[in-house]
Amino acid sequence: SGILVDTAGSRRCVSLALVIAAAGTLCFALSESLFTACAGRVLTALGLSFVSVPLMKLISVWFPVHLFGRMTALALVVGSFGYWAATTPVAALSEALGWRAPFLGMATLLGILAVLVHITVRDAPPGNHSATVPLRLREIAGMLKTIVSNRQVWLLGFWYLLQGGFYFSFVGLWAGQYLTCVAGMDATTIGWVLAPAAIAIITTPIFTWIAAATGKRKPVFLGLSIASTLLSIPLATGLQGYSAPILCALFFLLATAATGGVAVIFDGAKSLFPLALSGTVCGFINMFPLIGGALMQQGIGSLLEYFASQRIAESTSFTLSFLVYPICALLSLVLAWNYRELEC
Repeated sequence: SGILVDTAGSRRCVSLALVIAAAGTLCFALSESLFTACAGRVLTALGLSFVSVPLMKLISVWFPVHLFGRMTALALVVGSFGYWAATTPVAALSEALGWRAPFLGMATLLGILAVLVHITVRDAPPGNHSATVPLRLREIAGMLKTIVSNRQVWLLGFWYLLQGGFYFSFVGLWAGQYLTCVAGMDATTIGWVLAPAAIAIITTPIFTWIAAATGKRKPVFLGLSIASTLLSIPLATGLQGYSAPILCALFFLLATAATGGVAVIFDGAKSLFPLALSGTVCGFINMFPLIGGALMQQGIGSLLEYFASQRIAESTSFTLSFLVYPICALLSLVLAWNYRELEC
């Protein structure tokens, strides 16, 4: 998505991507088999993967460089309401209308958004010709070589892999499984417990403000890594006996530590390169938390399956598997310590 945005522009990329996402969501809503349901989800994911990076590209082109972090954080705050809507509101709609109705509504909204983006969005202010590069193989290869040869980009990427991977694996999957299988909560209660964690990204402006006020990004990365390490210890020692409100607060703080530095990460990565590469570098960084989430989801699932085969109690299996999280948090602390400070 980053390469296409830097070469073809945001308007065309996002318009087409939203049409693909709308088609995938409609396919899922109307599916009658596992194959068509999976195909619909793949199309939806493909389309929506082309939205966040073009948004950051537009911010980098339309706003002064010193506002990039704050505007990205604001965009993430707006997007967090979508994460929240996917918890309790969608659960309530599904119970009242069936699971297909919400997805039919989403498909319609995505189609409308595609039209609105095509009509209203412009890739750059009039007269700005430095926001894109020619769509030629040589230029694209040069863009990628410039990015992957930068050590700081890899440090930021792997830090985001560990922190964002926690969010996508724990908040996105295993927290709900734990609350169902071990805590015995019903779906509505689980929705309420996880809803604050789902919108923890609204805290990103706090950390972009800290970075801007101090002129340093490294303290933000170090502080969030320390918070992740300390807050994930209860996951590895057992959550039995914690009330629903306490779990709600713990999961929110954990999600804040995992996602609070997102805008600071993108700001730091973008600052390393010229404006014409902003989309590609943001797209490159954006891959890491998704890879981390996929690896942690699968890794913890494999651990749970192994412990089950050894006839270990389910609560103990979760506790042992969740040791992955404090270990990853400690690794993120090492990466944050080795980050070379740049001017904010």
